[in-house]
Amino acid sequence: MSCGKFIESQDKHEQLTRNFVVTWTQGFLSGANGFLHGYANAPLKEAPDSESISAYLEKYCRDKPLKSIYEGASALYLDL
Repeated sequence: MSCGKFIESQDKHEQLTRNFVVTWTQGFLSGANGFLHGYANAPLKEAPDSESISAYLEKYCRDKPLKSIYEGASALYLDL
């Protein structure tokens, strides 16, 4: 999903879209955490709560509307 679409859904108060994106991001963070820990011996990172993920992605996407949720989730992982 593009950041532009995500922001549009946020502006329309589409809770289902927000929940889907946050849940997907939680899975992404968990997968990245496990993969990098197992294959690169990277330290495990603690995932933020759903409200923090939503706030992070909303800010990321408002600042970078041409990016994607995937890129936002990747940036979040790197910021942890």
